[in-house]
Amino acid sequence: MKNLTDGSARRHARLLRSLPPLGEILGGSLFERRRRCGNPSCHCAREEGHSTVYLGVRTASGRIEQLSLIPELVPLAKQWAANYKRLLKIIDTISSNNRQMFRQARKRRRRNLKE
Repeated sequence: MKNLTDGSARRHARLLRSLPPLGEILGGSLFERRRRCGNPSCHCAREEGHSTVYLGVRTASGRIEQLSLIPELVPLAKQWAANYKRLLKIIDTISSNNRQMFRQARKRRRRNLKE
């Protein structure tokens, strides 16, 4: 980007290098629910219940979809959801830096026109 200063260009490149693997992102929120299975002899009838982790995602139509996760996939889902949040934060930072670049270019142009 020819309009970036040296410091801005380095910051921009560093942000691009810090992007998480794009194939390993998962939008949504993970949450846990406890439920009772209904079997009177099960431990859940006396204790807290069975724990299930869900992924909640708002679809493009605005509907909320909930997907129960098998225990083996919960760590992976947590990592990919964290990657998604990190990706959004990096995109927001890059966008902010780009807006600043446009502001600086506008100021330079105004100064040049006055001279």
